[in-house]
Amino acid sequence: METHALPDQFFKSWVLSFLVGAGVVGALQAMDLLSPEHVLTRQAPVWVALMFLCSIDPVLRYFGVLKAEIEQRWGDYTIASVLGRATGALIGGVFAWGFAVLGG
Repeated sequence: METHALPDQFFKSWVLSFLVGAGVVGALQAMDLLSPEHVLTRQAPVWVALMFLCSIDPVLRYFGVLKAEIEQRWGDYTIASVLGRATGALIGGVFAWGFAVLGG
């Protein structure tokens, strides 16, 4: 792999998960299914679930459960994907929460 492949994979995974996290949390808040006032009891479990759901795909591809391209079987590539997706989903959820708190 080239030297820029791992940061590129991390960034792409981060952006994807950020958008998913912000979209899901924002939609749940817009439909009044998720209250911004209850951070630890309602928001945090949703953020953790989003981190898990966004990160499970590269792990399953690495272990061969899902069909993967050859570079997705490399440990470094998988680590970059998982870290990017987990942090992106968390920051996306926190961003949507902050947007609801500051905007409302």
